[in-house]
Amino acid sequence: MSVVKIFYKLKIVHVLLLGLFLSSCSGDERMIQESEIMRSLEKIIEGGKKIESDMKFNLESLQAVEWDNLYIFGPYTPTNDIEQKLGATNVTVKEIDIEARDDINLLVFMLQSEVIVVVSYPRQNVDFSPVASGTPILKEESFFNIVESADE
Repeated sequence: MSVVKIFYKLKIVHVLLLGLFLSSCSGDERMIQESEIMRSLEKIIEGGKKIESDMKFNLESLQAVEWDNLYIFGPYTPTNDIEQKLGATNVTVKEIDIEARDDINLLVFMLQSEVIVVVSYPRQNVDFSPVASGTPILKEESFFNIVESADE
């Protein structure tokens, strides 16, 4: 085998390894971003629960990600319906598989019609199902009332 062929084969292997490394990094970055958003959401929601007279929270103050619209999808929402409403296919939406789950709501933060981050939010913390219409909520209008359920 000539030196040139070996060189090209090594170059191909390096390119493949680099691609694999970069794709794994993007997944890690996504998980870090989701974790940061979850911490911020919890802080905002807990702050709303502490104000007993109001029991409200506003996601407009969420600074962990830049966004202008929020979509909320409830349990068992078909992935095709989500993608149709978002106007895009999203790998994270498919991975979460909300259409087979009842323990989460899907929060999709968007900026200028582009999916920025998808968060699976546990219903045991706050159940967004009653407002999960699949229609966009503007950042400036993202006010929510906390209602304690009868089974708590």
